[in-house]
Amino acid sequence: MSQRMSVAELVDQGTVDGRVPITWDLMPPSTIDPEQVTVNLSTLRGLARCAGFSEVTVEGYYGDQEQVGPSSANITGINTDGSATGSATSAATKTETKRVTLKSDDDMPWAYQRPPLTIAIERQALGSKIADRVRADNRRPSN
Repeated sequence: MSQRMSVAELVDQGTVDGRVPITWDLMPPSTIDPEQVTVNLSTLRGLARCAGFSEVTVEGYYGDQEQVGPSSANITGINTDGSATGSATSAATKTETKRVTLKSDDDMPWAYQRPPLTIAIERQALGSKIADRVRADNRRPSN
């Protein structure tokens, strides 16, 4: 049986106790209703138990912004009226969208370690990816 909980409830509760405690500290962008986003806690706990994690923390962070800058510019010719024609290229550097951190207890033998798992998601990139997905869904033809 799945235990689904909205992100808004998860953030309000802080840590949801269970066999594998889950701490949720990530709200979706303001354009998304957190009551409409649900997390299947049973599945998340099951995967964490199978992987041997003692707890799961999901948090947001603000990382470096995407950088767009010119890579090269070339003048390819000059017209008879004195104007120049040319071309330019630019490159975009995407931000890191997530970080996964595993901590270990070096005092315990490896066979007995159950490290905590922290998943950090870059908040602005999350909003950008959601907006891209919504735009793509809106462009699909309906039957």
